[in-house]
Amino acid sequence: MTAGIPYFYSTYSAYAYIGHQHFEQIAAKAGRSIIHRPFHINRCLENIGAQPWSERTQANLDYHFQRQRHRWSEYRRVTMPEITPSSHSNEALVGDKAIIAAETLGLDLDAMVWLLMTQHWQHNLDLSDFEQVRACLNLNGYDTGPLFDLILRPETQAAYDANTDEAIRLSVFGSPTYVVDGDIFYGQDNLVLVERALEQPFA
Repeated sequence: MTAGIPYFYSTYSAYAYIGHQHFEQIAAKAGRSIIHRPFHINRCLENIGAQPWSERTQANLDYHFQRQRHRWSEYRRVTMPEITPSSHSNEALVGDKAIIAAETLGLDLDAMVWLLMTQHWQHNLDLSDFEQVRACLNLNGYDTGPLFDLILRPETQAAYDANTDEAIRLSVFGSPTYVVDGDIFYGQDNLVLVERALEQPFA
């Protein structure tokens, strides 16, 4: 059986959003399943010794999260607002755990991830807010009763923590990160290398 591709991301990640549909296409072309691993980015970065956001220069932040973000969104033809959503600093604990709960229920994870990412970036959906996320999913045909029961269960938090611990163990540098047969690729800008690795592993 062909191995799936572990996909470490958070539902509020700009670059996961930009690369998500292209990654789906690459995985489908290779006949590989996607193993969703939503994780807590900031806890991971703190534990692997990454430079804290507060210590990064404004020039660094503007380059990576303004100019590069807009160039890549244009290149991938993904709608990106000029201004970062006001809810973005709240992280995405509800959105991330909704994906874990959806997997338990056997739902289409790729579709739900894309919905949550799109609603966050295009409509300022607060992915840390239970009621906002619930309303969004209800409006899009999801039965949120069992889903939100699962979100609140300890085993869902445990799965989220396990994904984060695995990201720390692998020294994942951020979201998105893709793991092809043990080879780690950080950033949607490396999807060209992910595609190559699925066709022919690197030496």
